[in-house]
Amino acid sequence: MMPSIPGRYFYHRIGHDERPLELLANGAIGEGGNTVEQRWELRNGGNVGCLSILGECGEICRLELAQDGCWRGAWTQFEQMPVELMPQRLQPLRSLQDRGSLEHEPHRFHYISYQQLVQDCHAFARSLPPVKAVAGVPRSGMIPATLIALELNVPMIAVETLIEQENPEVPLPRRGFKNRVHEGMILVVDDTCASGRQADRLRELIKAPVQLAAIYVEDRTKIAVDYYHAKLPAFAQFYEWTMLHDDNNSLILVDLDGVLCEDWHGGNEDEHADQYAEFLANVRPRRLPTMPLRGIVTNRLERHRPETEAWLARHGVEYGSLTMSPHPTFSARDRAQDAAERKAQAYLADPTLRLFIESDDIQALQIARRSGRPVFSIARNGLV
Repeated sequence: MMPSIPGRYFYHRIGHDERPLELLANGAIGEGGNTVEQRWELRNGGNVGCLSILGECGEICRLELAQDGCWRGAWTQFEQMPVELMPQRLQPLRSLQDRGSLEHEPHRFHYISYQQLVQDCHAFARSLPPVKAVAGVPRSGMIPATLIALELNVPMIAVETLIEQENPEVPLPRRGFKNRVHEGMILVVDDTCASGRQADRLRELIKAPVQLAAIYVEDRTKIAVDYYHAKLPAFAQFYEWTMLHDDNNSLILVDLDGVLCEDWHGGNEDEHADQYAEFLANVRPRRLPTMPLRGIVTNRLERHRPETEAWLARHGVEYGSLTMSPHPTFSARDRAQDAAERKAQAYLADPTLRLFIESDDIQALQIARRSGRPVFSIARNGLV
């Protein structure tokens, strides 16, 4: 049976852009369409649904229906980039490029990726007056400070040096400008500025004349830094570079294998019991949180709870709950194929939760579809 197609979608041309796309009941494309995306047609190739998007150049995009309810394929002409077409309720949060257009949703938050940070740092660097050196506020400020210094080809200087010396010697640039120091200011950079307490503290400690900057600031009457790139929406924030290392941990659920530790790739766990026992005891950590998690939801069998709890304790992972698969054997769990459903149920059980972090991309999409909430896919390194 072919699905009902008309409706509002999220059109993601992977590696290029993303926008809403409205498929109308008469076969036309409404919002989001342009000259090459004017109408759609649905074809049935056996048991597989095939959705074509057409325009002035004929068929521009061909998509097939995936099990998670999303359409995937590619442009058939020009760039031929991969494409995802997702129901609008699965739409990821928009980036800062859509400043001012975000609406508050209680279970959602604003997400900024490394990719977005790099783009914003480069744009910010080009908007600044002359800079002769950059310092980064440890730890999160070191990333944007380095990006800005590289973009401007100016040296970096340690914040500790600025605290200790009123007239610090600025190191020479690595290359260019005949190795002379640029004219301009010393810029002290942090990733964000919210309450302004950090900025006020820096002004008290730093002896050298500097200007303070943040890439993102909260929209307040008084902004505590001298320069900034963008104001943040007035709701919760989530940054890729601080993932599992901030207060958001108290509002998220995480998968275990493939997130907190390396994944098991040894096949049927019951048939390789000795190897799996070794894995449970000594699996290598991957992303260990530095603040307590609300909960962990894993597809590991319940019978492995003692070994799992022992590993988490040994690596200092704090969490409120540990939910495991109830099936008695690997084969029974494999037949049930209910991991995404159980994770979505755990996610929906608490309306205050803001995010689920999942290692597997298909499961991430299924969890997002079932819950209607954002899920971070480790496999694609982004929100779905």
